[in-house]
Amino acid sequence: MKTHLIIFAIALVCCMAFKAIDTIINKLGMKEDAARNYILRDFVGTFATSPIDDANSDSDGGDEIYRQTKSFQIPNAQLLSTVISGDRKLAAKELCEYVKGYVTSPAFQTDYRQARENARPESEPTALTAEDLESMKQTVKVMEEQYKTLKESKMAPEAALAEFDKSIKDMKAQLAGQGDPTPNKTKWEKLYPEDPSLVVKARLQEYLQILGTVDFNAQVTGTGNNQKFVNTAYEKQSLKWKAIFRAGKDVNEVASSYAKEWLKGPLVSK
Repeated sequence: MKTHLIIFAIALVCCMAFKAIDTIINKLGMKEDAARNYILRDFVGTFATSPIDDANSDSDGGDEIYRQTKSFQIPNAQLLSTVISGDRKLAAKELCEYVKGYVTSPAFQTDYRQARENARPESEPTALTAEDLESMKQTVKVMEEQYKTLKESKMAPEAALAEFDKSIKDMKAQLAGQGDPTPNKTKWEKLYPEDPSLVVKARLQEYLQILGTVDFNAQVTGTGNNQKFVNTAYEKQSLKWKAIFRAGKDVNEVASSYAKEWLKGPLVSK
């Protein structure tokens, strides 16, 4: 009799272990550690893993899409097509539960603290001299006049104007930062506040805000990766906006409801 009870107990444990392993992440064909890394990084808003300094500043590079992927990425789920061909709402609910389950667990606290410590800045940029500061201010004024002239002439390509405008904004940001003796530390504290619930709350609210602007009735042309919006204004929307659109209204109804309820209670593990 005792032997039968032991065998039954072992079988029960095995069944429970199998059920625990069969999560939505496994159904999507993803690894647990990879999924958690994407969740953590998307919530924080950066995929950089080295100390914050000028070298990994979010403002570098000239490609807007590239800059967006430094703060938001969608993981490659090998079995995604299999999952979405079934009950999409159920899959969305399971994924929401998985994300919340991880974020409200002690494991997330540990992972967040480690990521925060790894990003702690080890240096600060050298402050500009008074002469260099004045020179940059004059340069910005000249560039603003040039930009205004180019825009009014309507002769310059939109891409060139956008790049020119970005250069002006980057220089202004650099000037504004001169009043802060520790800009890297300031950026670190903003990206990684000591209380991770601030990060989670900000990201959930951002999702709901973007969702409110998405037109799920927007028309597209083409197939696969070559799809384009008929309304060209939508092509300029962010990667997050487009990701919400691609997920579909039905999936977002589940996700938004879950996000709203999550915001009412504890956001992370105490």
